[in-house]
Amino acid sequence: MTNAQRILALLDAKLTSPVELTLYGRAALHLGFPDAPIDLLLRKLMRDDPIDRADAQFIVRVSNLGISDIIEAISRARVPDSPEIQEQLERASSKLLKTLTA
Repeated sequence: MTNAQRILALLDAKLTSPVELTLYGRAALHLGFPDAPIDLLLRKLMRDDPIDRADAQFIVRVSNLGISDIIEAISRARVPDSPEIQEQLERASSKLLKTLTA
């Protein structure tokens, strides 16, 4: 049982009424949510950072995302209204795509 599954099991045992949970990153991946790899990839691409770029490459590799999937996700990404974040996404995405097509 993963940590994400343990947390959900504990919450399920404690809660007395339905709640809405938003899961991000590795928790969503571990629980098998279908859009989790794309969502996590986009979050990693919002920072042009060497560690996040390595994480992005790993996500692409283990989730078998195709280049067309990645390009579509980037084009449809909901990016905060921040020039800095938009610039970071553009740079990090460009570097990732360059790496994948090399």
